[in-house]
Amino acid sequence: MLSNCCRSSRRLVHTARHTLTDDAMRARTLARSLCISSAASFVFDGYAQLLVEHPLTTNIATAGALAAAGDAVAQRNNVVYDAKRGLSFVAFDAAYRGGFQTPLLPWIIDHCHGDVLGQVLSFDTNILAAAECTLFNQLTVIPIVYYPLFFGITGYVQNLDADASLARAKAQFTTLCIRNWKFWIPANFLQFCLLPNEWQVPYTCAMGFIWNVILSASAGDARVEGAASPSKTR
Repeated sequence: MLSNCCRSSRRLVHTARHTLTDDAMRARTLARSLCISSAASFVFDGYAQLLVEHPLTTNIATAGALAAAGDAVAQRNNVVYDAKRGLSFVAFDAAYRGGFQTPLLPWIIDHCHGDVLGQVLSFDTNILAAAECTLFNQLTVIPIVYYPLFFGITGYVQNLDADASLARAKAQFTTLCIRNWKFWIPANFLQFCLLPNEWQVPYTCAMGFIWNVILSASAGDARVEGAASPSKTR
């Protein structure tokens, strides 16, 4: 009987040790999760405050950083990283996506209320406004402003002369516009539907990162490809 009591006591001690160990592990995991969550919340809140207090500077920095990251991912299989090519994408994104779009997107939202589409379609006003913003951006700004700036800036940074940049643009303009619309019309529509003004540009920067990773590898070096396609659209 004494031996049975001893065995029972050992089992109880063993079980208690395992329970305490499991509880300690769960406590450490919870503490680690809380620390990560707290840090992420701190960074997000700080970034959101910068968007309100310094929107232009914050958007330019965001656009440049994500452009550099996107092209670096696209160049990951290159033997040598092409810094001039990467710089061309950073320069363009910082100027257009970060700089030009900071005043542009709020202007589009302020002037496209869905009134034109509302004359021929019967939908919710917010949906019509988002659709109108998207169509104005994609059918007017992209072909008239975006692509001339893209071919001009990236060609200049990659040492193309005016004739070579123009030939590159002529060779790729139609194909890139169609490809651009397939990706960006849904993306733009969602942003105009759901996001407040201060998050418009960061959203396009994040979507642009995805887009650049997909396309940059097939477009990148204008100096080598001559009239090859650029890797980026908006």
